Amino acid sequence: LEEWPRIVRTSRRPGDRLRLLFVGGEFERKGGPSLLRVFAARFQGLAELDIVSDTAPPDVPPSVRVHRGLRPNAPELKALYRAADALIHPTTADLSGWVVLEAGACSCPAVVTATGGVPELVEDGRTGFVVPVGDDRRLGDAIERLVSDRSAAAGRRSAVPAGHR
Repeated sequence: LEEWPRIVRTSRRPGDRLRLLFVGGEFERKGGPSLLRVFAARFQGLAELDIVSDTAPPDVPPSVRVHRGLRPNAPELKALYRAADALIHPTTADLSGWVVLEAGACSCPAVVTATGGVPELVEDGRTGFVVPVGDDRRLGDAIERLVSDRSAAAGRRSAVPAGHR
């Protein structure tokens, strides 16, 4: 945890765009295409999205930034976690979500899918939201809660589940 110091998150001002973060080496398996569909359909102009993946497609919507070549624990990656209002991790198959733990260490809420042990890393409705795998509508609804309710993305005392502190 000393590598990922906890930060105090402040509420965003009205009009500020929500900053979403996706981190996944295998863009497709980690649910990247689903996130891009949902983002383009529902959040263009309302939020910004940072994608950390060497396998992300080159053609992404405006307000989506792709970061390639970032390695674990890189200062640039840590800065993206600190700047993010939420991690979006719609993976289709994972035993656990290391990125969810990194987000939690930074007190960053996460929207995750119910696969493997990933849901055990998020307290649904408190430190983030758990949605079914492949359900774009529910993924969008969870992100919508973060966009429409600023307190859902800010003011968390800790995004690390109680059993993992």
